[in-house]
Amino acid sequence: MFTNLVGNESGRIIFEGGAIFASVGNLVKEGPRLSFSPFQVTSYSFDPMEIRAAKARSFRDPKPKGKAAEIPKIQLGSITKTDGKESLGFSVLDKRKEIEPREKEKPHSLHLSVYEEFTKAVCLGLFDYLRKSKTKGFTLSLSGGADSATCALLVSAMKEIAKTENDDRIFSSLGIDEKNLLVTIYQKTENNSSLTEEIAKALAEELHCPFYSIPIDRAVDTSVKLIESVLGKTLNWKEHDLPLQNIQARVRSPLVWLLANINGHLLLSTGNRSEAAVGYTTMDGDSSGSIAPLAGVSKEFLLDWLDDIQNDNNRFLTPKDSIRILRSTKPTAELKPLSEHQEDEKDLMPYPILQSIEKKLVFLSLSDLDCLESLKQEFPWETTDSLLGYLKKFKKLFGISQWKRERLPPSFHLDEYGLDPKSSYRYPILSNET
Repeated sequence: MFTNLVGNESGRIIFEGGAIFASVGNLVKEGPRLSFSPFQVTSYSFDPMEIRAAKARSFRDPKPKGKAAEIPKIQLGSITKTDGKESLGFSVLDKRKEIEPREKEKPHSLHLSVYEEFTKAVCLGLFDYLRKSKTKGFTLSLSGGADSATCALLVSAMKEIAKTENDDRIFSSLGIDEKNLLVTIYQKTENNSSLTEEIAKALAEELHCPFYSIPIDRAVDTSVKLIESVLGKTLNWKEHDLPLQNIQARVRSPLVWLLANINGHLLLSTGNRSEAAVGYTTMDGDSSGSIAPLAGVSKEFLLDWLDDIQNDNNRFLTPKDSIRILRSTKPTAELKPLSEHQEDEKDLMPYPILQSIEKKLVFLSLSDLDCLESLKQEFPWETTDSLLGYLKKFKKLFGISQWKRERLPPSFHLDEYGLDPKSSYRYPILSNET
C-alpha cells in the first residue's frame, strides 16, 4: 500500500494524493487524486489466504536456469503519448485506465487528460494557497492575452471544483465573498488595441467577475516627463525603445497592487516558463505578484490548453466566445505603438521552437551541436541558419535573465522540470561572458 499527501503543502509543490494498492505483482486499486477535501479514505478488501497461496505457488514453480527473470515493476515514466503528442509529465501511471475506480467515485476524480490534470492541479494549488494564506481572493490584471485569460479561467474552475467537492458554503466558511473571489482590471494605454479590451471585458462577463478598465496614459506621461526634466532631453522610440516599453508595465504594477490590497487579495502574476527562460517580462511590472501559477509550464502548452477547452474536451471548463476571439490573434505585449504591429514571436522566436530549445538545453542537457541537429529534424522547414540564430539568441537571453528568475513570485512545479531557482534550477546570475 502506498499513500501520499494531497494539496499545496509547501507553496510550490502540489501533492496529488492517490493511494495505491498492489497485490501479487498487480496494481489493484487507486484512490482519488487531486482532491479538494481535507482527506480521502480509500479501502480495499482482500483475503490473506489467497495471497499466501499465490506466494506458495510461486515458490513451487521450477526455478529458472541461468539469468533470473525480470522483477515486475510499476512504470512511473513521465513522458507518454496522448493523441499523437508527448505529454508534459502530469500523468503518473502509464496504465491508469486499467484501474477500476472505487464504487461511488466522483466521475472527475480519475482518468483525466493531460490538460484536465493541469487544470485540477493548478486549481488545487490556488485553493490551498488562498485558504492557507487567509486572504480573500485574487486580483488579476486582465490584458486580453492568453496568459491572463488562463489565470482567470483557472480561478473560475477552482471555485466550481471546490464547491462541488466540499459544499456550496465552502468560501463563506473561509470568510470569502464569492462574488469578489476574482477581481479583474484592464489598464490601457494608447498602445493597446480596442480588441484586447473587448476580449478582457467579454471574458470577465462570461466568468461573472468584477471588471474595471482605466486609462494610464497620463500616469505614464507624468513618469516620462519627470525623467526628461532631469535628463534635459526628450525620450523617443528610436533611441529609448525598451525603457518606454517597460515604464508602461511598471506604472500598471502599483495600481493593480493597490486594488489587490484594498480587496485583501493575492495578486496573480501571469508569466509563463517560456517568458521566464528568456526574460520576456518587466521586473516590478508584469512580473509583480503574490504567486505565479503559470511559471511552471510553457507558452506552447498553455495555448494548446486553451484550444483543448475550445474543443470542449475539458470537463472543468466550457468553451468561451472570448477565448475563440483571443485564439484568432497573435500573442503581443502591446507596449510599442500600434503602427509597429508588435508580436511576441517576432520579438523572440516561434514558441514551439523556443520550447524545444529550452527542453533540449535545460532538461536534456544537450550540447549546442546535438541541439541543432535535433532541431533540424524537428523543424525541417526552417533553414539551418535560422535555427542556429534562434539557438544563439535563446542562450544569450537565458544567460542574462537569471536575475529576473531569482525575483519572480513563487510558482508551482508542474512539469518534468522547472526554472524556479529556489526549488528547481540553480544557475549563476553572472554567466553571460561572451
